[in-house]
Amino acid sequence: MHPLLKTLVGSSADYQRTLDAQRAFPVRQGEVVMLGDGLIATADWAGGFPGVPIRNRGIPGETSAGVLTRLAEITSGAPASIFLMVGTNDLATGVGIPELVDNIATVVERVHHESPATRLVLQSLLPRDDRINNRVGEANPPIRRLAFDRSLTFIDLHHDFADHRGRLRSDFTNDGVNLNSAAYVLWRDRLRPSVLDLATANETATANETAPGSETDTIDLRTEPSAPAAVDLRDSAEAPSPEAPAPPIR
Repeated sequence: MHPLLKTLVGSSADYQRTLDAQRAFPVRQGEVVMLGDGLIATADWAGGFPGVPIRNRGIPGETSAGVLTRLAEITSGAPASIFLMVGTNDLATGVGIPELVDNIATVVERVHHESPATRLVLQSLLPRDDRINNRVGEANPPIRRLAFDRSLTFIDLHHDFADHRGRLRSDFTNDGVNLNSAAYVLWRDRLRPSVLDLATANETATANETAPGSETDTIDLRTEPSAPAAVDLRDSAEAPSPEAPAPPIR
């Protein structure tokens, strides 16, 4: 672990409070998990995918090392799929790109061994501010190659969110760092085919495994209150039309 991360992972009071709150409602079999840092944490993913059992496991300030620390709490629930985006905070604290990619590769291996039926989807890092934007551009290709080598779906969001200079599009942020509602709606729309395909595949598999007349132990998570200050991803907002993205690698 990078020495700077030793003072970050698990030490923030806000980080610990978020982690404790998430532990109150463990991941359950068949759910879709959004895993990553504050960009993931801010969104109301359940609102963006009504009817899909979806669990937000984003934590502000999260790093690839932090994901590894808490990964067992997610894989133990045997979710249907995990959508991972992590690395911005690694790069901001000086972690090398090889170490970041190695950590993501370890996540891939652990998900495969700890929850073999779970489908892992890797997402590119988004454009950030000028402090780390060049490093983000350097990190995305090896993350893409990792997904290709492991036969995983890779969703290239950087293409959608970058302007002609490779920076975060001005219409997708109010401060140059955090995403606005239009950005989250576009993100939701780019994930929609994969989320719905995997959710449908899981429902089919569950139906085939369930004997007629038997009861399944499921909970409708849509009745749970949404986290405060989450971005509403419902269809009432319209996302601007992006350029045609490159097809995801599967």
